[in-house]
Amino acid sequence: MISLSVLGASILLQVAAAVMALRLVRTTGWLFAWLLIAGALLLMGARRSITFYHAVIGDLTQPPNLSAELVALSISGLLLVGVTSIRPMFVARRKAEAALRASEATYRGILDNMADTFYRTDVEGRIIIASQSATSLLGYSIDELIGKALASLYVRPSDRDELLRQIKENGGQIRGYMSPLRHKDGSRVLVETNARVLLDDNGDFLGVEGIARNITDRRRAEELNARLGRIVEDSDNEIYVFDSETLRFIQVNRGARENLGYSMAEICEMTPIDIKPMFNEEEFTQLIRPLHEGTRDALEFETIHARKDGTTYNVHVHLQLARSESTPVFFAIIQDITERKRTEAVLLAAKEEAEKANLVKSEFLAHFSHELRTPLNAIIGFSEILENEAFGPLGHERYNEYVGDIHRSGKILLELVSEILEFSRMEAGRLELDEQVFDLYGVVEESTRMLCNQAAVKNVTFELLVPEGEFWLEGDKRLVRQILLNLLSNALKFTRRNTVVTLAPEVGERGEIGFRVSDCGEGICDGDINRVQEPFVRLQGASTSSEEGNGLGLSIAKKIVERHGGSLQLSSESGVGTTATVSFPYERRFNKNA
Repeated sequence: MISLSVLGASILLQVAAAVMALRLVRTTGWLFAWLLIAGALLLMGARRSITFYHAVIGDLTQPPNLSAELVALSISGLLLVGVTSIRPMFVARRKAEAALRASEATYRGILDNMADTFYRTDVEGRIIIASQSATSLLGYSIDELIGKALASLYVRPSDRDELLRQIKENGGQIRGYMSPLRHKDGSRVLVETNARVLLDDNGDFLGVEGIARNITDRRRAEELNARLGRIVEDSDNEIYVFDSETLRFIQVNRGARENLGYSMAEICEMTPIDIKPMFNEEEFTQLIRPLHEGTRDALEFETIHARKDGTTYNVHVHLQLARSESTPVFFAIIQDITERKRTEAVLLAAKEEAEKANLVKSEFLAHFSHELRTPLNAIIGFSEILENEAFGPLGHERYNEYVGDIHRSGKILLELVSEILEFSRMEAGRLELDEQVFDLYGVVEESTRMLCNQAAVKNVTFELLVPEGEFWLEGDKRLVRQILLNLLSNALKFTRRNTVVTLAPEVGERGEIGFRVSDCGEGICDGDINRVQEPFVRLQGASTSSEEGNGLGLSIAKKIVERHGGSLQLSSESGVGTTATVSFPYERRFNKNA
């Protein structure tokens, strides 16, 4: 009976072990293996169940042996315990694998998001791990880099051996090792590497791992800064950097040190007050206050610098406050302007002398011209009496001809003297305006009547364009008439015979009032437009060489117009003619109906 109970317990343990084996399929994922084990256990249990059945019904020739059944029960128990204990082991392993995958994902995420490049090589120096940033550093994909010999990426393959040598000498690691690598496109990339060797538990070499940083741009910036520093240091201009609070000099370039005569050690104990005798501390503080307060970005001024030997020199200062620095500093660029000041003084003295000489000349011409007018008036008057034979006939007819020549020459000379006198008065600044309101159109008509006989000699017709409305001008009527007469006389001189001289009063787009005088002469080339408005300038040409004149008409007219605040402009077209346009400002236009 005991044997039968042991047999039944053994069967139950085998079935239980088979069920536990089937559960391990899901836990371990080993479907085929655990199905075989579960099947074997179930077959054993089935075989033992048949024996149990025959024993119960008494169909066995020999009853179960108790010792054998106890051994079978022990085996079944051990199977159940073994199968049951395997499951926690696999659960723990799965958790460990999941944790490892999570750790690897975190590790990979960190690597892939690093700006610098992480790499690891094996014993033979081939890359086995590389972070994603390696693709932007070298242009290769990760797949292309894995398995690639690291030495092949160096511009100088020997740099790899040098890296290993320095790592060995520095106790297995190195920092700040710089070397150029070759990009996939052939360009060079300068990198800075921190690396260490990997050893196994026995101390055997496994490879190298490190972090490489692209310092190409940084190195280029450093070189540019170094170059800029050399340029600043060697500049002939003086360049100063001083503290924004204490005003003590921090850095001064060679040009400043040599010009001042101080060493760097000496000048770093000084402030701008020590080299600027024109300023005391309070005045200099007030000067730089706008830079401190941010109301000005820069200051420019001229002052004097004092050298160590006591001599001084003139300087131009450009001063700014560099707020971007961790501690704001002032920097100043100083230009020695001693020579410029000396030149300016010489030029100013020469200008004053020239102005004084010009004034003396103008006063002399004015006085001299005035003195000439008295005898000329007498000559003209007496010649006119003789020409009219007021006291009886002269006798010979040639006397009449000579007297006429004397009279005409005297008038021409008087006109020349009058123009020189007028010009001299203007040059001496003695042109006063006798202002009144008058009808500009009436003055235009009057001027054409005064020159109609002169126009008839060349068979020239005045065409007066009649404007709409009234043209009242506030100014000096006599001088405005002189402008018109000068321009009309020029037009008559240079227009061709049997042509028309046009005179047109007009109002401009902005309300300015004036007139245009146009002739039909040969015209003036562009290069001479400005020159003919200068005093005593006459153009020589086929049609002008025989014309009388002293070259003052246009310059006098221009000065009178400008004295009224207006402008005189010339425009010309070769073979067509020249137009003189006079404009008086809007303020001089008078409205009678207002």
